[in-house]
Amino acid sequence: MSATDVASWVSAVAAAGGFLAAAYQLWGLGQDALNDRAAEILGVAVVTDVVFRPRKPDVGDSCSRWKYGFVVHNPGRLPITDVSVPNLPRAGPPAPLRRPP
Repeated sequence: MSATDVASWVSAVAAAGGFLAAAYQLWGLGQDALNDRAAEILGVAVVTDVVFRPRKPDVGDSCSRWKYGFVVHNPGRLPITDVSVPNLPRAGPPAPLRRPP
């Protein structure tokens, strides 16, 4: 085996090692992008606030209409196209409430 053969083998192994290192770096960049996207989606916050709380009945017998405001905060770069809030309580009572006369 001559010196040129050894040099060829060494350069081939070095090139393969460089290729594997570059592939690992690209894989890591992809994983970082996926983690950033997941953090942006999980970082969206929905804030509810009572805009109008009636003091006395304003509809019919003893019913009142409440008004709620919803604000969505988006910390990410991408626009929000759909918001699903699984733990949001219903905007209003589950059943009609009657105030005592």
